[in-house]
Amino acid sequence: LVDRYIPNLVASPFEMTKEFAAKILEVVPSERIKAALDDPAVWDSYAADDQKLGRLLLTELLSWQFASPVRWIETQALLFGKREQGGLGVEEYVEVGLGNAPTLANLGAKTLHLPEFAGNDTVVYNVGRDEGRVYMTDTDSLVPDDEPEEAAASAPVETAPAGGSAVAKLGSGAAPANAVTEAAQTTDGSVAGQSTGLSASSRGLQVVQATPRRLLRRVKVVAPHDMTAFARTSGDFNPIHTSTRGARISGLAAPLVHGMWLSATAQHAVQALDEKGAHYEIAGWTYNMYGMVQLDDTVEISVERVGKVRHGGMTLEVTCRIDGQLVSRGTALVRAPRAAFVYPGQGIQKQGMVLDERAKSAAARDVWERADKLTRSKLGFSILGLVRDNPKELTANGVTYRHPEGLLNLTQFTQVALATVAFAQTARLREAGADIWPAYFAGHSLGEYNALSAFADVIPLETVLELVFHRGSTMHHLIERDAQGRSNYRMGALRPNQFGVDDAHVKEYVESVAKASGEFLEIVNYNLAGQQYAIAGTIAGLKALKADSARRVAAFGGKPAFMLVPGIDVPFHS
Repeated sequence: LVDRYIPNLVASPFEMTKEFAAKILEVVPSERIKAALDDPAVWDSYAADDQKLGRLLLTELLSWQFASPVRWIETQALLFGKREQGGLGVEEYVEVGLGNAPTLANLGAKTLHLPEFAGNDTVVYNVGRDEGRVYMTDTDSLVPDDEPEEAAASAPVETAPAGGSAVAKLGSGAAPANAVTEAAQTTDGSVAGQSTGLSASSRGLQVVQATPRRLLRRVKVVAPHDMTAFARTSGDFNPIHTSTRGARISGLAAPLVHGMWLSATAQHAVQALDEKGAHYEIAGWTYNMYGMVQLDDTVEISVERVGKVRHGGMTLEVTCRIDGQLVSRGTALVRAPRAAFVYPGQGIQKQGMVLDERAKSAAARDVWERADKLTRSKLGFSILGLVRDNPKELTANGVTYRHPEGLLNLTQFTQVALATVAFAQTARLREAGADIWPAYFAGHSLGEYNALSAFADVIPLETVLELVFHRGSTMHHLIERDAQGRSNYRMGALRPNQFGVDDAHVKEYVESVAKASGEFLEIVNYNLAGQQYAIAGTIAGLKALKADSARRVAAFGGKPAFMLVPGIDVPFHS
């Protein structure tokens, strides 16, 4: 958890320190943490036992989470922020959620379009929507059909990336002398995790697995007219590369290009930045020459993904050709991106969600079977049946539950279903080696429990299912309901930028509507700065907010600014 887990409550990396405990106390009046901080002897007793201190901090974070706003704006700012400015510099942001409801992926993409994140190169995925990318089963080429243009021999060379535009300037004498490195291999030919900078973890040794080929880049470069500059840089003054007379003594008509120059050039084609800042950082490199390269030859370099490192990076094949003939081939292990895995909360539930993945993954199927066994034996219903059929009524352990839109929308059942989905999707990722470890992780509301259980293995599946069911039941019964089980609360989404209210003033605006209407209204999810906030409130309060925002939109000329969030009738996080 340390430095990897980003709690909702404080929106900063988890630490086992007094300073982190004090951050929690700044937000909520935790009596247990206050007692520990007020008495040095009590704190020392916790600090002497990592398990004891970890349980204290984690239970307080989760206990207070339901009664505190979700600080997702701050969480994303931390994840996407530059490392030199105190951010985590995440390069890949992966939502473990439904492909037809990529809520956190959408929030992430919109956040990255805000002015303060200009130039940020983070790639955003949703495991359902972007399955081919996440599991590396996609085969579509990133290179346009038209060939890249040859560059003049005397000029710096521009390499062509995914979109065909320049990725970097490459001078003919700038390649490093020590460009060739070796990748450590195991006895069966697979590559051990250490060669990528990753260590063996509890999930097993990282090894390379084959993937479908995917062309990532193609570039044409023109070899130098003279190798003297490279010889001086590399220290290789072999006369067959630098002297016409020396080359002729060896039976050659003219000096040859250094093989190390082409190796370095091929590596540069992999690692060069494209116009969006994307690149592949080589951690291991093997290289073989099959033919000679003459001065001024035009060389076509192709970069293809051919494999993945389990829980890590990728394997690339880099081929160099002259007039279609292979002259060299390199294999690159590229470093895994700094990644964050994020888990959504309620509101995405859908009948039949991800049940089809049981046929794709033995690990996912096992999760559903374990979950169904637990819910039948302990909770009195079948989670498989609930997700498959979304019944409007069922009796479990002597209690009859009803919901007019199906029980997937009754919070205790919603939470069990989404916890199972998160566990199943994560198990499939891990089975395929498509997760990255270590990685940052966080969850939005209920998603925090799912991140801690499914991704971090802190809470076992069977435990978390019972936990979130009782969490949901407690939430459900905290408020009054009529004979049909209906509450007086709903949740809405507000876009204040559509009527000219910014992030600094949105709280004040919502409070003003609450005061004018005499109804309860409160911001409970801070999702996207200036653009999206979840508001919990009474039915009448949200009706007043809708009317007031519509009036302001009409005057301002924006788009509709308010909508109800379906399936939520509890004022979560208020």
